Amino acid sequence: MSKAMEIEHNIFLHRVRLPSASALSDALARHGLALVLPADFDPAAEELELAVQWRAEPVRIMYYANPVDVAELRAEGLLRKGEAGKLADRDFLLSVVSDTEAARPAALALAAVLTELADGCLAYAGEPPFIFAEQAVAWCADRL
Repeated sequence: MSKAMEIEHNIFLHRVRLPSASALSDALARHGLALVLPADFDPAAEELELAVQWRAEPVRIMYYANPVDVAELRAEGLLRKGEAGKLADRDFLLSVVSDTEAARPAALALAAVLTELADGCLAYAGEPPFIFAEQAVAWCADRL
């Protein structure tokens, strides 16, 4: 597997909207995204190296789940003007990270479906502009 630049997809959401693993798997299948998650995947886990299958090929992606304080991010200058308002009172941050070309579409698919199900805001490659829940899966499909 060739190493590539690491790409991190950040999803800001309300913790109570974090979907279950079964809801994620169902949504991936419904959208025709050929990503198979591990049977023991826990979307609330703080840090995981996920061994997933993308189009029947094994790949690995990193997954992080942590509380986030949007007001603190704004105070530290980590958000651009107007971005904090788009994030509203979201209190949780998921990061899906790929570091190989083979893993990139798997990470993108997982990030898009998480965004959709959690009514989240996705920062592709960690950078705004944000992709919102209703656009996330179509946006992902355009890039696969």
